[in-house]
Amino acid sequence: MIKKETNYHFRNIDFIKFSIFYLFSNIFITILLNLTSDVYITIFPQLITNLILFSFSSRMRLSIRKSLNIVVLKQMKIYLIILISLLLFLLTAILFINILKFDQTYDQQTTLIQSITTNNERISKGIFFLSISLLLPLFEEFIFRGFIFNFFLERKNFLIAMLSSSLIFGILHEDLFFTTSVFGIILCWANHRTKSLLPGIFIHVIWNTINIFH
Repeated sequence: MIKKETNYHFRNIDFIKFSIFYLFSNIFITILLNLTSDVYITIFPQLITNLILFSFSSRMRLSIRKSLNIVVLKQMKIYLIILISLLLFLLTAILFINILKFDQTYDQQTTLIQSITTNNERISKGIFFLSISLLLPLFEEFIFRGFIFNFFLERKNFLIAMLSSSLIFGILHEDLFFTTSVFGIILCWANHRTKSLLPGIFIHVIWNTINIFH
């Protein structure tokens, strides 16, 4: 039996607005990344974009807040899932970046990291690390696993929802398409198994933090 649109937590119009806005905002951010490595110019537009996306729908925000199920953190299996996911992340990165060389790290992001780490301005360093390690992973989990994955899951089965949201995640990460697509699959699996966004947020935050200091 097909659900009516009014019974969905995530409406079609929310997805359409998301798609249009995210497309144009990413074009704008890509242009900025090619023009400058200034931390304020490159980080703030991404944060503002995610804030706007998160404000699109009150129903979407409510559903995502409910999926931040803190109770699951009392279960030991959650930490096993986080550990397994991080190991799978590592193997995926080694396979697609180092062995098969299907993907390459962002030249712009590498330049940005170098400019920040060699800069003596503590505020810039703090903004960069806070954004990459915490804020961007947080918003990406809200949008890709909290919204897009569940948008498809309400309408299709788990496999289609996982693959669809993961491919979108990969496409929007450009030069890391294969790596981040598999990352998306792993994060969808973690979300589905735990019924919470929190494990995926922890995985994403830990991975980004490790990569900054790598």
